[in-house]
Amino acid sequence: GKCGMYPANYPRWQAQIIFKDGSMTPFDGCRCMFNFMNSMDQYDKVHSWDDVIGMLVKDFNNGKWINAADAYFVVGSKMMGPMGKELIPFADQAAAMKFHQEQGGNMMMYAEITPEVLKSLMGDMKKHGGDMKKHGHGLYYVL
Repeated sequence: GKCGMYPANYPRWQAQIIFKDGSMTPFDGCRCMFNFMNSMDQYDKVHSWDDVIGMLVKDFNNGKWINAADAYFVVGSKMMGPMGKELIPFADQAAAMKFHQEQGGNMMMYAEITPEVLKSLMGDMKKHGGDMKKHGHGLYYVL
């Protein structure tokens, strides 16, 4: 992963970008994927925007891969991902709404997720009652 995390450890949060050449970049959460997309030229010297053929995220309820552009995201809810505050995707608007009512945050469509939105999710994870611990693979998040 681009954040030094191993996506395989967090299968329910995984996201991925698929390129024309058949390669794929995995992420351990949607937030990482959106950050990558906003500064792809920094992270990926091989691919550009024109090479992207798909962005997949996992529906939070059933774990099925869905197209990020069609997903409803609950942003900045109480539910923490492996890297802290997350964008939590749902295929179904009603499911996203229900989650939003229970866990807070904002409901957003793909097009509304700007760099400013992502910045609002960063910040000190320790505030959330979690604890950063050194682990064999860099950092991981203990809830």
